[in-house]
Amino acid sequence: MASSDNFHIGYVAVRNIKESDGYIGSLLVIDEIGVPQEFRCTRPVRPTDAQRALYGKSMDRYIMIELLGLPLYRALQTRPRFYIVDQPLWLHLRPGVGVPVIYMEKYGERLSTSFESDRDGRNGDAHRVESGSGEFQPVEVTYMRGYESDHGVVLSDLERVFEQIDLLEPFERIDTAISVLTERDERFA
Repeated sequence: MASSDNFHIGYVAVRNIKESDGYIGSLLVIDEIGVPQEFRCTRPVRPTDAQRALYGKSMDRYIMIELLGLPLYRALQTRPRFYIVDQPLWLHLRPGVGVPVIYMEKYGERLSTSFESDRDGRNGDAHRVESGSGEFQPVEVTYMRGYESDHGVVLSDLERVFEQIDLLEPFERIDTAISVLTERDERFA
């Protein structure tokens, strides 16, 4: 499969830096065969105790969407066709980015409750997607409530790419890149 110049997938992740009680957001854009096209990450965001008290349960969503996700999206030079995210709260990026945002995990990894779906924005309907090559473990994808039609928009693209690459593997690359940054660059410590 030849790489298409206009086909890109964005991977959005957040990592907690336990030593400094901060969060780093990252966005990796790959082409359809997994070659990195662009990588962006934020400097650590470290909420104060007062901010934690004032924001309460809305703190994580505010940090992930307003302070990490949307600034990363705005900084991109390469526009992905859709985004795959590592946590359900990222689904709230969908209205701000204008293209599908998918929460993905290995098939069968979670037991869902309606409370979880209400809290994190998932529609509650998970869709199983299989690797056409049979080489990779099936994944389960969910979309933000109100954007369930995104499944039809991205399904053929997901299936095509899933024949070539493990759709969850780019998150491992992000973890490695963030580890290197936090170990070697004091701006990310």
